[in-house]
Amino acid sequence: MLAECGFAVEVENKVKLVRGQAEIDVYAGETLKGQKYIILCECKYWKAAIPQTVVHAFRTVVADVGAHKGYIISSSGFQSGSREAAGQTNVELVTWGQFKAAFEATWMESCFTPVMTELLDPLMTYSEPVLPQWFPQLPEADQKEFMALKKIYDPLGWFAMTVSTYTLPFREDYPSLPLNDTLDPTANSTDCSQTS
Repeated sequence: MLAECGFAVEVENKVKLVRGQAEIDVYAGETLKGQKYIILCECKYWKAAIPQTVVHAFRTVVADVGAHKGYIISSSGFQSGSREAAGQTNVELVTWGQFKAAFEATWMESCFTPVMTELLDPLMTYSEPVLPQWFPQLPEADQKEFMALKKIYDPLGWFAMTVSTYTLPFREDYPSLPLNDTLDPTANSTDCSQTS
């Protein structure tokens, strides 16, 4: 079983309000020590800046649901009246980059790292940078084959170690997302799909 990752998230969730219901783009709930925490997100991929009427409507939804925080995430910014409408409330107006920055480090540490460690742990013995303790007991032919495979999969071993809980005390930062930008495709010219 994989490690739990905090918030239970539902997309396009219908929530009950004082006067009816509303559909929320993202509903995230988490219970910590018996206390439920709720975050609501509205994602606006609009060509125009978000007007204050949208903020007023979302503030009502956030209040009726009893959410601790609400985010309106916009691809085209916000009108000046929108910022005033969100002032002194628990609704935050953000771009996708700002939203991601608010949660990325916490998600990486509490979810991504434990899950990746759990999934990659069985493989790390074979691919981590340090040779396993049982390596000297292998016959010479097996040692040569192991080293040939290790040369191919060393980048995976280094990557696995950088995202594992084993390096957490020494880590200054996580690789930036998306992770495929972190890996250098030219580091090894061998086609791994052809190995057996």
